[in-house]
Amino acid sequence: MALADIHGRGDDVITCFEHAHVGLDKASTWYQYGFTGAQGPIPDRRSTAAHITEFVRHMYTVSGVAQPEPLRPRAGAAAGIASMDGDTEHSSQRQHHSCLVARTHNRLILNQKDLLRWLAVKLSSTVHVLSIEEKSVRQILQEVRQCNMLIGMHGSALILGMFLPAGGAILELYPYAIAADMFTPYKTMAGMMSQHLAYASWVNRDRRSTVTHPGRPEDLGGLSHLSSEERHRIMHSDRVLPRQCCSDPEWLFRIYQDTIVDLETLSPVVDQLLQDIDKLHDRLGDDNGATAHTTLYPDRPSGVTCAVSETTGLLTATWDEPWNAQYVQDCTTVGTAMSDACLWYEIWVQGSGQGNYKAYKTKATSLEVLTATLNAASQYIVWVRAATAVDAPPGPFASAAFCEAL
Repeated sequence: MALADIHGRGDDVITCFEHAHVGLDKASTWYQYGFTGAQGPIPDRRSTAAHITEFVRHMYTVSGVAQPEPLRPRAGAAAGIASMDGDTEHSSQRQHHSCLVARTHNRLILNQKDLLRWLAVKLSSTVHVLSIEEKSVRQILQEVRQCNMLIGMHGSALILGMFLPAGGAILELYPYAIAADMFTPYKTMAGMMSQHLAYASWVNRDRRSTVTHPGRPEDLGGLSHLSSEERHRIMHSDRVLPRQCCSDPEWLFRIYQDTIVDLETLSPVVDQLLQDIDKLHDRLGDDNGATAHTTLYPDRPSGVTCAVSETTGLLTATWDEPWNAQYVQDCTTVGTAMSDACLWYEIWVQGSGQGNYKAYKTKATSLEVLTATLNAASQYIVWVRAATAVDAPPGPFASAAFCEAL
């Protein structure tokens, strides 16, 4: 059923769905933005460069845009500045260029013209101004596929770095008082894709090179709603510490300020990035098109059932192995207590309404437990997930199974 079919039924018609998936699968994320604590990379994440690469391939395919081929070192590129207008979807042999993300409302680069001229000379490359605010996804991908470097202030547009050709680079610019080592969603992504992507960051460390906006609305970094003491503290702070999302006034005040990029301090950052790019191109050339090894993780076990015998007090849970078990079983590497198994299972048993649970491990696709060894409860719930013998995070849990009384 298409969304248009639902809209065409009218507001007074109720549409029921037997199954629905809402939101983002957390297995695909690598960074949390501070909803439950200070923002930072997700520990023990299961997402890999392979997941990002597959997503990139999918987006290029559904958008009808040819995915770019890996970059190779190019010498003698003419320097210049251009706007990204016109058709950019040509042969993969077309000359690539660097791209500076333009912002029009906040987090501005106040000396953008000077920065463009400087980058053109420093990179020996044409530098295009990339504006995405009024473009379609297809138009954006058409432009990004021709970029060899994505440059911009810290912000969501830098996620486009995943769509750069292999061998590309991200240069992230941070406003004053925003620490590059504490707010790292794009650095984290680049680290996951380090076989294909180089990364560097620059931080404005000169208070005189920033323009703040304390009179703006609260959600855009304004401070008028705060006490005079708190306003004074924030306006004179020189380092924003990690905070929870998303309304901390000090974070908003600093992240929405405008910046004069100091070209002198940026120069050594770019020099090092160019060296890293050369090394990356050498590695890509040595690969000869080979695909890097990717560790696969087991999906959710299926068909989980659970029953409790009222006569014997025996809880019995059964399940089927994950659909991709044949692809993830690998006994060549060991590193867990279950190292004699290619695939093993972790089972959590919890009494209904209780906060604690008991965990079990087994190589079989079934488990039997006497309820006398569990906390007494009127009903029990079972969760099952699979893991490999390699020292890696387990797969996702299957949906909870409520144990039936027999």
